[in-house]
Amino acid sequence: MTVLETIGLTKTFGGLTAVDGVDLKVEEGEIRALIGPNGSGKTTLLNCVSGVYKPTSGQVIFMGRPVGGLPPHTLTRRGIGRTFQDIRLFTSLTVQENVMVALHHQKQATMAEDVLALPRSRKEERLMREEAIAYLEFVGMAHRWNVPAGSLSYGQRRMVEIARGLATGAKLLLLDEPTAGLSGSAIDRLTEGLVKIRDAGLSIMLVEHNMRFVLSLCSQITVLDFGKKIAEGTPDECRNNPLIIESFLGGKLGSDTEA
Repeated sequence: MTVLETIGLTKTFGGLTAVDGVDLKVEEGEIRALIGPNGSGKTTLLNCVSGVYKPTSGQVIFMGRPVGGLPPHTLTRRGIGRTFQDIRLFTSLTVQENVMVALHHQKQATMAEDVLALPRSRKEERLMREEAIAYLEFVGMAHRWNVPAGSLSYGQRRMVEIARGLATGAKLLLLDEPTAGLSGSAIDRLTEGLVKIRDAGLSIMLVEHNMRFVLSLCSQITVLDFGKKIAEGTPDECRNNPLIIESFLGGKLGSDTEA
């Protein structure tokens, strides 16, 4: 099943074309990477898919329905979760409370019921706390549920951010440079977490520079340059693509090479 499809997706800023007629698909249970040099349009494409930017032209189709130009909160409710290069947790809230923020769209109780702590409000609060712990368990962070998010390591914060994305009910996760700032062991834990998410049937599209991470994790890779899609394929196909090797990887497609 195709979860996401872009058709001729284009985004311009004045005279600059940041994304230029890109066609791609993300299938259910697939992890797709977007790679390319800085300024190639990778994050702009994520922003068009997640509603941060309205496409200039072309289509964004999610779960069979056109969604291009819809605002981020609407796309979140429809099942598109997003993380950013800079982690955006509420550092003074606990880890559990950060995940609960993403669950408030489920609430039925009114503000008055919350203020008066009436039965429906108390029940919803209890259920949200339990659900938040379940998402934290899924990413291996339940043991830190009651500490302020600001006290976590960078890698732990990244996992909490992903748990919060899952808590929105996401069918598709968009990750912008998830390994940035992470140590080798933290990247290994992130890889394990994303494999669990994929195995649960969710789809992931990520922008990433760490090619060891991309080649070990992703089933499909799309290469952008100056906003255009110039190559696409499996990790093995990309390893053997002279254009990718010479243009972006300096002839060294491997371990820690950056795209």
